[in-house]
Amino acid sequence: MDLLELWSRGPDAWDGWLVHADRLAEAGDERGEWLQLEHRLRTGAVTGPEAVDVRDYLDECVDIWVSWTELAEEAEDLEDALACARRMRPLVDLAPEAVRPTLVRPDIQLVATVVDGRSAIVAPHHRAQLDAVITWIDRAFDGVPPPDADHVTLRQAEAADSYAVCGQEDDVLGRWQDLPDSELLANQWAFAHLDAMGVHHYLPAILCFWLRHHTTGGHPDDVWVCESVEYSLQRSSPELRAHQRGRFARLDHDQRVAIAAFCAAVGHERAGFRWMAAIERPDGDWYARFEQARR
Repeated sequence: MDLLELWSRGPDAWDGWLVHADRLAEAGDERGEWLQLEHRLRTGAVTGPEAVDVRDYLDECVDIWVSWTELAEEAEDLEDALACARRMRPLVDLAPEAVRPTLVRPDIQLVATVVDGRSAIVAPHHRAQLDAVITWIDRAFDGVPPPDADHVTLRQAEAADSYAVCGQEDDVLGRWQDLPDSELLANQWAFAHLDAMGVHHYLPAILCFWLRHHTTGGHPDDVWVCESVEYSLQRSSPELRAHQRGRFARLDHDQRVAIAAFCAAVGHERAGFRWMAAIERPDGDWYARFEQARR
């Protein structure tokens, strides 16, 4: 059983965490001390300003330890997983209950799983973090219908990029979860030409496509699918703000939270800060908060 499983079992399993921490400490491994401090934070033994100081100390310890340790490819896995966990921290309480155990793994806990420069846990855990966000998006956007006859579909939007017109007869219409990657790759220039109904339906499909291929450096045939969405999720230029606000008009609060989680998962900081700020405003003025947010 790994530490994530111990933690997800709740207070009755924390003794297992402490046993592991004690063993590390007795062996002269400083990660034992870090785990003990992490346990004190998680159980509320330290609160207020002291808790902030302990968290800052632990984060500094992680950075020092990572810089000391030569982990080759595992070092990248560790740093990616740690960065994802840190960015996700403010959003965990808003996540669907089913995915929280995957997202709450503490930074120090991840570091403590890496022994002698080899890890069988860090890379799979980072993959699990991304899969948890896919589940999050799936739940937030489940049931969003495809564009109807009065709105632009993916293939119609792709045709519009070439100043052409086509019907909907060749489109794959149905659940966005069932849209094949091949459709996205065959219509890479479509997203900018979608209206609010099309954005609402195809955006979660593209976000999940991005997350599925994120740990491999992206899909080899993706030229513009993800990059077009990346630009759309950022703050708009003044002349495009009204247009972009209209394209995002159908997104509800839970869907905006899921987009913020996506930005945190992939490290899209320029967009992520604004989506996280926007979710603080569940009313109709959320987009104004999105545009005002600054790093």
